[in-house]
Amino acid sequence: MSGAVAHMVALRAAGERLCLVTNSASYPKRLMREGHARLGFDFALHKVASSREALLAHLSGDTYHWGAMLSPDHGVEDIGGLTLRFLGDDPTDYAAVDGFLMIGSAGWNSMRQALLEAALLHDLRSVLVGNPDLVAPREAG
Repeated sequence: MSGAVAHMVALRAAGERLCLVTNSASYPKRLMREGHARLGFDFALHKVASSREALLAHLSGDTYHWGAMLSPDHGVEDIGGLTLRFLGDDPTDYAAVDGFLMIGSAGWNSMRQALLEAALLHDLRSVLVGNPDLVAPREAG
């Protein structure tokens, strides 16, 4: 990483404007920026764009009650006025929402995936993906 940081510093010294674009949707922007700063990357909040931010911009003014694949540990710091229910192990949570937001996979497991699939088979609703890695092919499928 130190090579990347040094290169970033050199580009800035040469007058280049830099920004950070990330598909990390699991964390509020402030926490994401703090993590990058610990690695030596110094970007002002307005110079960071994330897939979470794109999803939230798309949902601005939305009135749905969303089921969120998102760790409650990260809270709703920058979620805005969205109505969320964190999805866990209770099937009634999956039945009670108007649609689903796939934002972060922390805590997600095969049981929760089965609950989501069963809920969608019973009542087809929107599924919006705020983190493209959550649907990308993996080693096992």
